[in-house]
Amino acid sequence: MINLNELREQLIQLAELIAAVALKHQNSIADEITERKAKADFGSRWINYHDKHNHIKWHRKGPHKNSPKVTSRSALLALCEAEQLTRTKK
Repeated sequence: MINLNELREQLIQLAELIAAVALKHQNSIADEITERKAKADFGSRWINYHDKHNHIKWHRKGPHKNSPKVTSRSALLALCEAEQLTRTKK
């Protein structure tokens, strides 16, 4: 059973996720996050784990192979939220 503090935290995270998706619909460029920034914001180990298991879809910002890899910030937030929800159900 979820206690009140856990429920409050989950609702706050859900509100952040909804805000990120709304931002993505308004301005999709603002939703993009580079791999380096994602590792700084979400943690290098967490990003590497989910990248290894193909949970994150990266694409190059430009046509060249040294162009930065980017993904959606809202997709990362949704992945983080889904991971936390599966932990609380166990």
